Amino acid sequence: MDELQVVAENNGMDIICITETWLVSDNETIQMDGYHPAFRNDRLERQGGGVLCFVKNTYKVKEWSNLKVNDMETLWLTIYPSKLPREVSCITVGVIYHPPNSNNTELYNHISHCLDHILQVHPDSGVLLVGDFNHFKDASIKQSFKLVQLVKKPTRGDNILDKILTNMDKFYATPQILPPLGASDHFVVTCHPNIQHTYKKQEIMHILKRSTDANGKNMFVHAIKSIDWSELYRADSCLDKFTIFTNIMFSNLNEYLPMVLVKRGSNDKPWVTDKFRQMISNRQKAFTNGDKVSFNKLRNAINRTTKTLRKNFYKNSVQDIDESNTSEWWRKAKVITGIKSKENLSYLANTVYNGNIKMLCNDINSFFQSVSSNLNPLDK
Repeated sequence: MDELQVVAENNGMDIICITETWLVSDNETIQMDGYHPAFRNDRLERQGGGVLCFVKNTYKVKEWSNLKVNDMETLWLTIYPSKLPREVSCITVGVIYHPPNSNNTELYNHISHCLDHILQVHPDSGVLLVGDFNHFKDASIKQSFKLVQLVKKPTRGDNILDKILTNMDKFYATPQILPPLGASDHFVVTCHPNIQHTYKKQEIMHILKRSTDANGKNMFVHAIKSIDWSELYRADSCLDKFTIFTNIMFSNLNEYLPMVLVKRGSNDKPWVTDKFRQMISNRQKAFTNGDKVSFNKLRNAINRTTKTLRKNFYKNSVQDIDESNTSEWWRKAKVITGIKSKENLSYLANTVYNGNIKMLCNDINSFFQSVSSNLNPLDK
């Protein structure tokens, strides 16, 4: 998730669709800063598969849960941006994973049924069908709904398996192909509107921190070993000894490991380091230059580094907290899991009540009232 967050922020992604999620627990909430909790359709009866979608939390979203069908790994959402081309009322996204050896006719019928149902409600909706289509023949579905397939470059090996089918092709630029995330063997496909659009980027902060340069650390250690501490030993008072010691240490620290000004994003995870960001940047350059050897080495190194950074952050920040200090433990746990301290009800209102927050609040009040409705009032 850390690598995905960095890539999403660097590329201004409003909608993120993922196939073959391998998620199995409906009780596990998948979250990412700046987005609604993940919409998902997990494969339930066997391992693998599954689809997922993140949508920016600035957009109202409706999930068409009634269109979920057993043995069809699809997810259907309608998104209501505040600004769209005049002829488009909203955007319907279908996230599709079509496993190898699956029936093409059954998928065609399912997609047709879902689009017919949604377009009856939103006849002017834009359509985006995205995902891993494998061997699915898309000619019929393109003809039926006047869709255009945008991806023109291979997304896995020499094949175009990951596609974007849309009726809004004139509004989108040619998709770009980015390196795979994690251990995936599918490239990342990004597609942006070709009209001017200003993405609300995360707030960039400049902070001072001490350098962690490896060469500087070695020089600092060498300098400390060669210090003549006789002045400290001759000092009369503890205060004088402390002053001499701190002056010597900070003098060497400032020489070999000085304070430096660094950029930090408001959504950055606390365990994401400058080295980790640079590794992702170097991996991108290796991919662009066609250097497969360097790309594979960097991809594997990033996967290992992600696990190590999380583990070390947990060890340093949470593991050593006194279990009796529950408030501090919970605060640190929320940092790791990405849970916000204060969450509003917009996500629940958008997905269940079509954005009607008043109806949601009334139902919540009615529920809590029903809990005690059979109890006798307390005597005054």
